[in-house]
Amino acid sequence: MNQEIKKKWVAALRSGKYEQKGGRLKCENGFCCLGVLTDLHQKEIGKEWGIIQGQEYFLSGETRDWAELGANDPTMEVEDTRKDISDLNDNYGWTFKELADLIEEQL
Repeated sequence: MNQEIKKKWVAALRSGKYEQKGGRLKCENGFCCLGVLTDLHQKEIGKEWGIIQGQEYFLSGETRDWAELGANDPTMEVEDTRKDISDLNDNYGWTFKELADLIEEQL
């Protein structure tokens, strides 16, 4: 992962400026952790949010390439098991702060 973008993503997750939600990158009142990264990308390129059908759950190829990530939903090592970061956000109740720590350590 691009280390400068990682710093921005981790800082954004810890900032308290984003309401954490699950299930989609962005919804009416919040974001998932991948949505926060997408939001940073949209702001950097000066583009309005526009999600393409079928890409509302994971990073677009454009955002993935910008961040220099190898996957649209990175997997993380958690208790000797690989888990998708979206799954940790949506189904395991990890907070943005916990996810920021994991991203900092592993990406």
